[in-house]
Amino acid sequence: MRVADSTLSQQVVTTLRRCRQEMAELQVQLASGRRFSRPSELPRAAARALMLHNDLDTLERYRASVDYAGSRLAVVEAALGTLTELLQDCLELALAGANGSLTADDRLRLAAEAEQILDGTLELANSSWTGRYLFAGHRTSTPAFERVSLPEGYAFVYQGDQGKLEREVAPGQVALLNLPGDAVFLHPLEAIEELRRGLAANDQQATTQALASLHSALEQCLHHRAALGVRVSHLELRGNRLQDMTHACREALAREEDVDFALAASALRAREIAYQSSLAVGARLLQASLLDHLR
Repeated sequence: MRVADSTLSQQVVTTLRRCRQEMAELQVQLASGRRFSRPSELPRAAARALMLHNDLDTLERYRASVDYAGSRLAVVEAALGTLTELLQDCLELALAGANGSLTADDRLRLAAEAEQILDGTLELANSSWTGRYLFAGHRTSTPAFERVSLPEGYAFVYQGDQGKLEREVAPGQVALLNLPGDAVFLHPLEAIEELRRGLAANDQQATTQALASLHSALEQCLHHRAALGVRVSHLELRGNRLQDMTHACREALAREEDVDFALAASALRAREIAYQSSLAVGARLLQASLLDHLR
């Protein structure tokens, strides 16, 4: 059966156009590194990629929350560590002050050291992070403690509240970011002040009583540090879990969106060969058809 010249020409042109289009698509993939530039090209892959992008955005938000919570708790943990050291220093002063052989001047010198530690402890209790007071509950713009001068010494007033600062770190899970300042610092401040007064008054019995208060304050501080350590440990586990999930999500997204460069380059080379072959075959066929027409 004889094929019309116009039909033959159209088939050649269609084949060449298809090869050029496939080559152009592969070149775009290799240049962009993506399997598709429009969802209509690979609808199923595009739909899966969209869901993975949404999942990844959610994971990134939770990871940011975990990072923020971890940074804040690290500052709180460091403050408790410093408080522990200050209380231990006070215990050494109390032990020295309870020595019956000390003179009044000796105890006055120890009282001056105790007052320096008291100032440091108050500064620590009113410490801030990113412009917010750490131990004032929800009243983060107000210093947690105020020192009031009395005839017999100092008193400390907690100006914060019992508010809990929380941050969502997973669906339905929140991290507690703070500790109540009065529960952490009020007893240590009062115990150090008790020691300072006893030393300043050259009162050996009061100094000995302050020693017991300091031991109690130190135990309380260590208890808070242990509880905070558990909280930090759980947060680290959550962060590691989110990191693993994020990595898996990125890998799945890469399988949907990213081009296999070796495979795409091989396919492009095959299309180029097919295009050159189609050109050669088309040229021979069209030339033969023209000669047949002239005969």
